[in-house]
Amino acid sequence: MHGIPVSAGIACAPAHLVHARTLTLPPAAAKSAGPRKERERLHHALDVLESSYRSGPARRGTEAEVAKAHLSIVTDVEFRTELETSIADHGMSTGQAVIRTAGRYVALLGSADSEYLRERAVDIRDVAAQIMDAAYGAPEESHDAPLKKDVVVVADDLTPSQFMGLDKRRLKGLALAHAGATSHTVILARSLGIPCVIGVPDAVLHLTPGDMVVLDAVRGIVVSAPSEPVLAFYRAEQRTQERIAQRLTVH
Repeated sequence: MHGIPVSAGIACAPAHLVHARTLTLPPAAAKSAGPRKERERLHHALDVLESSYRSGPARRGTEAEVAKAHLSIVTDVEFRTELETSIADHGMSTGQAVIRTAGRYVALLGSADSEYLRERAVDIRDVAAQIMDAAYGAPEESHDAPLKKDVVVVADDLTPSQFMGLDKRRLKGLALAHAGATSHTVILARSLGIPCVIGVPDAVLHLTPGDMVVLDAVRGIVVSAPSEPVLAFYRAEQRTQERIAQRLTVH
């Protein structure tokens, strides 16, 4: 499969599929519990999220910048006012208010001419999903099993929070179907030197979890079930790159 290389490098490891976060209404949010209780629920969720962005696990560099960007969404006056208005004036639950408000911003950004602005729609969805988790608890299907071995993560889409939740010691590469070169997930991968290819068509449908994958993020190629000669070629390429990197570090 061919894609666009956005973070150079080569990875040879089993495929690990990560499902995209979807913004769905939990059963507890199907009906409003009344404006006062829903406002309390909303404020609690926003406070939890704001606190985690400000004083969560120590972040440096690009991760700190992404957390700062997500904090700016949570603390945005217009965003918070629209959530509260949905509850007070439209009788919505917190979950309904989050889906309505996030949907409007996602649609607005998604139609922008700028790729950078279109990619920010992913950040809105990411933050909205985290608000929902803080308000009602994370759904069972959102918990991906911890990485127990080296993998190439394959996903239709991967939000920044999903990326930051992965064990970077085990994450050897990313193959993404729908992500832009300016997405925060790609920027994070690039900052950490993790090979990444985007625009891989139907990546999740073509690969089976556990299948060996070669991710060539120099040429923009993803090879599933590679033959032994192909695997040997790319492992030799990896060793060459490692030697070059070591020499550059020394000098």
